[in-house]
Amino acid sequence: MDQEDHRQLSLDVEEETFFKTKAWIPSMRFFKTESRRGNKGHWLFMGFCVLFTGIIAITLVHHSLWMSRELKTTQEYVKTLNISLTTNMAANRNGLQEKEEFAKLTSHQQASKENDFGQKFEAFELLVKNSSTEEKDHYMKLHTELQALEEKVYEHLKQVRSSLDVLTTEIKILSRKEGSKEGRAEPTADCPLNWQKFQKSCYYVSLIQKGWNDSRAFCFDMQSDLVVINNKRENDFIKQNNLMGALWMGLTEIHTDNWEWVDGTNYESNFKLWAQGQPDNWKGHRLFGGEDCVSQLWTGEWNDDHCNRLYYFTCEKAGN
Repeated sequence: MDQEDHRQLSLDVEEETFFKTKAWIPSMRFFKTESRRGNKGHWLFMGFCVLFTGIIAITLVHHSLWMSRELKTTQEYVKTLNISLTTNMAANRNGLQEKEEFAKLTSHQQASKENDFGQKFEAFELLVKNSSTEEKDHYMKLHTELQALEEKVYEHLKQVRSSLDVLTTEIKILSRKEGSKEGRAEPTADCPLNWQKFQKSCYYVSLIQKGWNDSRAFCFDMQSDLVVINNKRENDFIKQNNLMGALWMGLTEIHTDNWEWVDGTNYESNFKLWAQGQPDNWKGHRLFGGEDCVSQLWTGEWNDDHCNRLYYFTCEKAGN
């Protein structure tokens, strides 16, 4: 190969190398550009995933806190309701326990009284035995008269105390009633604030406890009277508001030995729902006297009770 051919071959090799190199460089640039684009998309996707996960986590935490607050509120409400029901049930159980304890106490006192009477009689018998016939007759007569006088004074004292108690409460009711007559307004079409409408009447359930007479006086001050229950639907309505254990109603035998509704409704022909064994006019409560006033128990049934017991109560007045 001559010199000219050798030079031409060298030029051909250089040219081929040049074009290969020029062709490779754009390919490398394209690959790097695509690689950068791929990495950028990958990081954008990862960032979106992290952001979405964070939003979900925040939402779950917020929902968890809300559920925790709601659960705490519900638990407090249930606890409050449970305390109220437990208190009312305990009050009813205490009433029954009080009767049982009084029955036991009465039995014990009766036995003690009989034993004491026996001892006194033995001493008296010994005194009479050692006396003359004339003295014996005198002692026996005196003893009989003293026993009769003691019983008579005791019965009279009970009647006086009972009459005085009734008279005092009646004077209080009448004075409040007369004092509120001038300012008494006719019922409006709608029930007042804190009163509930049922059928044609408005009802108010007290937030404080009072005796029967004071409860009625309180109702008078609000231009109303203790509730008169005329049918089962009305009794059920009162019952659903009775979370207190017992509510005074407008049924009594304070003035006579017969049950009377405060508005004059006939007792015999009107609706009744006495609890089993009631009315029993129980006298074992140590409050002096019998049971002349009526309350509705939490079961909806009625119970006669001593008028001085402190219960919640329901007032009623005309509505629409």
